[in-house]
Amino acid sequence: MTARQDAARIFITSNVVLSLADNIMYTLAAIYHITYFGLNPLQLVLIGTAYQATVLICEIPTGVIADLYSRRVSVIIGIFINAMACLLIGLIPWIAGRFLPVGFSLFTLLMIGEALRGLGHTFISGAQEAWVTDEIGERNTSPVFLKASQLSQTVGLVGMGISVAFSSIALHLPFLVGALVQVALGFYLIGAMKEENFKPEPRAVGSKLSGAMAGTLGSGIRAVRGKQVLMLLMVATFFAGAASEGFDRLWEAHFIRTITLPSIGNLQPVFWFGLLNISAKLLSIAALGWTRRNLDTSTDSLVSRYLLLLSSMHLLLMICFGLAPGFGIAFAAFLGIDIVTRLKRPLLSVWVNRNVESQVRATVLSLRSQMDAIGQTAGGPGLGIIGNTSSLRTVMLLVAGLLSPTLVVYGKATAQAEADEAEMEAV
Repeated sequence: MTARQDAARIFITSNVVLSLADNIMYTLAAIYHITYFGLNPLQLVLIGTAYQATVLICEIPTGVIADLYSRRVSVIIGIFINAMACLLIGLIPWIAGRFLPVGFSLFTLLMIGEALRGLGHTFISGAQEAWVTDEIGERNTSPVFLKASQLSQTVGLVGMGISVAFSSIALHLPFLVGALVQVALGFYLIGAMKEENFKPEPRAVGSKLSGAMAGTLGSGIRAVRGKQVLMLLMVATFFAGAASEGFDRLWEAHFIRTITLPSIGNLQPVFWFGLLNISAKLLSIAALGWTRRNLDTSTDSLVSRYLLLLSSMHLLLMICFGLAPGFGIAFAAFLGIDIVTRLKRPLLSVWVNRNVESQVRATVLSLRSQMDAIGQTAGGPGLGIIGNTSSLRTVMLLVAGLLSPTLVVYGKATAQAEADEAEMEAV
């Protein structure tokens, strides 16, 4: 096996295992949050805000460190921090019963766990994609990213089954299992993950870390400002982030409190949310498989056209989900939303990695993640307050409204990419 194939295999493996852990922990996390903690819509959003605010603060420093020192080390550190965070969230019922005084807010511990998980995410995001892009080359990333996404969805089915099984015993157990899976992945990467092609920017002897970080950050910002396509991507990421926080944190509550779940026999919410997630996963696997085999991603103009189409579908499906009169229509709209969001992620990764130089790749990817965090931090609490004071239908329609600027952005990006490609052909 060549070094390029080995790096691709390790990247896919790490994505698959992280997906397994995430699906074990978060398939039924909302039921844990609503049932055990008794969270209202605003609190459900605030735990996401704690996560995103940490990402907002830490994303750039960790991305710069990855560009200055090692993407490999950054990824491994992030995985172990994530494991610690999930262990804390899973142990809250045990901690509450043995160490905390009566009346202590368990919501506070949950917020701490989510903030710690946000810190771990910042070490992984950007660094993982930057690492594999260096090791296999920019032009080889598209099939690898798409294959990683497809296999992650496939293994996610196993994670969902494990989640349902352990949640049926106790709602906190999936977090403990997920933490153990991440610890195992961390130790695997310590031995398997190599870093052969990354060449950090040399620093003058005695130069300060802060100065080097500022220089790398400045280079990353100049890279974004120097390419219109990257500027447009940052704008789209902001609005998509603002929209996603309301949906990601409140879709389960929308089903429970607005749509209502079907009353068939003694079937519990665990069954219905398991069915929703497993159905979405199966369809996403099929969609990603078809995309990997048939979609031509050879040019930026093609990628941006796909993103424009998917974003248009996303907006329409959100309107359907918000206005759905019953479970059947809401179910179908939810499946569509899940598919288009999962298809957009690898296409966005391909798009941005093609337009960034290796030396600042992790920093630019971190800037993108920070824009997402800014959007989620700005949009989340407001949507949560509206969910408390108005209705969750209103929240879902506002989410659709927040997606609308992305259509303009991707339209402009497509026009710009077509103009650039026409100019290159004319030379």
